Amino acid sequence: AVVSTQSTGRKVKWESRNGGKECSDSDESRTETCNEGCCPVDCVWEQWSSWSPCPEELNPEGQFVTSSRNEFQHQECGGTPCEGEPFRKKECNILNVKDEEINRLREEVKELEDEVERLESEMEPKDEEIKKQRENIKELEDMIEKLENEMEPKELS
Repeated sequence: AVVSTQSTGRKVKWESRNGGKECSDSDESRTETCNEGCCPVDCVWEQWSSWSPCPEELNPEGQFVTSSRNEFQHQECGGTPCEGEPFRKKECNILNVKDEEINRLREEVKELEDEVERLESEMEPKDEEIKKQRENIKELEDMIEKLENEMEPKELS
């Protein structure tokens, strides 16, 4: 018959202090024989999946969202089986879900409107400055045109 072994290990979490006993190297790992031919392995669940979307259709039995999980490690050789169910569900209400989404989007719109208002208030003084500079440019262009006209030869009559 085949005899199997299983090992576990651990690290020092706190060094000894205040006269406590030092950890020994022999405490760092442990190996033991187990069932002939196989060692017990406990079942381990994976993480729950995300909740499914709430159904769009109203249903007289109610509306539910679901989530699931699979066994990450199957129980073997007398290990502990997974406890609990692989599926779960909870009630939802599509009208509440839509209402929450509408409120979230309204909040986003409000934040964007506030940002636009802030940016516009920063731009107003600049718009006035730009308008003044354009007026200055026009005045200078008019002066140039006047000087150019004065430089053209006049016809004598």
